[in-house]
Amino acid sequence: MEMEQNERIQDIFNWLVAVATPIENLRSANLAFVFGRADRRLADTAGKLFHRNLIDHVVISGGIGKDSGALIGLELDESKYIAALLHWNHGIPVEKITIERDALNGADNSRLGMKVILKKGLPHRDVIIVAHATSLRRLFAVHQLIDKELAFGADYQLVATDYPFDSNNPADQKEAIAELFRLADWPTKGWAVAQKDLPADLVEFARESL
Repeated sequence: MEMEQNERIQDIFNWLVAVATPIENLRSANLAFVFGRADRRLADTAGKLFHRNLIDHVVISGGIGKDSGALIGLELDESKYIAALLHWNHGIPVEKITIERDALNGADNSRLGMKVILKKGLPHRDVIIVAHATSLRRLFAVHQLIDKELAFGADYQLVATDYPFDSNNPADQKEAIAELFRLADWPTKGWAVAQKDLPADLVEFARESL
């Protein structure tokens, strides 16, 4: 029974990350839009995009929020943390990095990050979204609404971090199920775009497993 449950959890994660494009299949874009989190994999992923000449600029949005982890005690913004990793670990010039430090949640990331791009006049016709693998689909579902609200008008490709999801790990299980519920419930509240491929069987499984 436990094995079957873990397989279903893995199915949820696989669906969540299915919107991502492998880096080797990406076309070049103006910039990467990074959703902040206390996760070095975000910098590693954006660094790969830059050094493969897929982007010319990196925009990072994130203050201190629920996924800031140890950064809270250090009083270090997510955007500054990722920017420092991009510069010192990946050699990306400071002038190629833009940070937005006030966002406290995914909707803030999108709205404030896009406003910074517009204010600075950064080219943004083609944008690569970079986010934690488990939250990528939900973040983009929210982002699409705000893009329309601000008349931002970008074409998007989505890239997930190389996160080692473990369907046996209670923390990973909890996060995957929470993201599935958000994608199932938020569209009716006007908080995210509906997912045409929402797996009703997995939503039912997740609700019954609570």
